[in-house]
Amino acid sequence: MQRLDAIVAGLPRSTSPSADRTRAVTQAPSGPPATFERLADREIPDRVIAGFEGAGYGRPVLRRALRADEREALVARVARLRAALVPFGPADRQALGAALAGMMMVYPSMQRAGDEAAAVAAGYLAALAGRPRWAIELVCDRVRTGRVAECREFCPSAPKLAALSDAELIPYRMAIHRLDAVLVATVVLPAPAKSRPRVSRPARSPADAASPAGGHLSRVLADLEARREARSTPDAER
Repeated sequence: MQRLDAIVAGLPRSTSPSADRTRAVTQAPSGPPATFERLADREIPDRVIAGFEGAGYGRPVLRRALRADEREALVARVARLRAALVPFGPADRQALGAALAGMMMVYPSMQRAGDEAAAVAAGYLAALAGRPRWAIELVCDRVRTGRVAECREFCPSAPKLAALSDAELIPYRMAIHRLDAVLVATVVLPAPAKSRPRVSRPARSPADAASPAGGHLSRVLADLEARREARSTPDAER
């Protein structure tokens, strides 16, 4: 009987130059980019975002336009993130078949032979279509080594494996959405300064204007003079 890994190893391998180029795009030697890059994901947005409009976080509005170097850094970051989401191609099927075989071999119930083994492998690859190679290989390795708690007893189904692969892509899709919004955001214009209304004051007499106290001193002196005259009047009559 042929085991599943032998069936997968027998899958045709493409040797055309175009297939080799496809494999280079879908699976770079360095793997996917980091899910967080400080400059593009935090520092530049913090510099330029003034706030958000709309429900929730909504759409960002900028306090100033992006500089050329800032825009270039964001565009390059988005390009790397999009490259990480490129689905696997025909040239990746051999490597993915090996990853699937390694995962299934740890489950005795998944031992298959002949056409049944080939059908199982083909079914998994069909369900995983549209996902990047690196995400599938990563999930297969985690399942094989027991790092997925819900899959320690039973081998994950093809839809389950696809869902686990999709979960690995969420940070990349979210980062693309955030950075694309910054790249197309509008710059908020500062509100025009409001002129303060002028308060009119009553005109002052020349005497008040000359007085440092604004007329108060002259009124006090006049009051004192009137009191002196009132005290001196009875003495003059006696």
